[in-house]
Amino acid sequence: MNPIEETLEKCQHELPALSVSCEVDGKRIGDPPARLMDVVQFMLTVQDEATTFVLKLKREQTPNGYPYFTGIAYGLAGARPNEPIFNIRWVNMAWVRADSALEVERLNSTNAILNLRHRDFYAKDIAAKQAKAAQEKVDAEEAKAAHERYLNSDQARFDDAKAILTNCKHEMASAQRVLDEGKQVARLSGIDDAYRRDRQIAAQTIVGCKQSIKEYWPIYRRYGGKAKSFSELGP
Repeated sequence: MNPIEETLEKCQHELPALSVSCEVDGKRIGDPPARLMDVVQFMLTVQDEATTFVLKLKREQTPNGYPYFTGIAYGLAGARPNEPIFNIRWVNMAWVRADSALEVERLNSTNAILNLRHRDFYAKDIAAKQAKAAQEKVDAEEAKAAHERYLNSDQARFDDAKAILTNCKHEMASAQRVLDEGKQVARLSGIDDAYRRDRQIAAQTIVGCKQSIKEYWPIYRRYGGKAKSFSELGP
């Protein structure tokens, strides 16, 4: 998120909660600012208690494209909601409140100049990283949307049905081998209890798969399955 985006985001909720509203491109944005009740009493009349502040912001960028805002601040009193008040105390209070949420420097101060020079030097790298991050976000959203479209498609219904049927084909073959082996052991040993538990599980597997075949075979055929019978079903 670049400084412009970060500022615009904080202008929506965080700054209004601090009694500061933002004006960008001539338009107020964000929630209505909370009323300020803790200003010094001598600065207010009884009618002025609903005091708020405004940051009037202007988009700027460095030679290499690093974006930032410059701005002025003023106060508004409840009795005069359309008259900017540039009292130095009010202006300073507005910037102090803004500084608690944003990275604020006095225009043309040494810190501001050095900070912008540093940011400008790395602006191209920053822009490239931001573009990459933005593209990755777009790609992820497109992949998610494509996956959701697939989940609601005939192809997904076919794939699910085929996967269940194919799995059942393998499980039934394995279960049948267990049943055959148990019968053979019982016949040779004369002990019918051998493999009883395994044979019960195998039988339950076959019963369950027969139910799945009954449910999913019509779906498989409806959405393009080529096998004419379950026994012909390939991998």
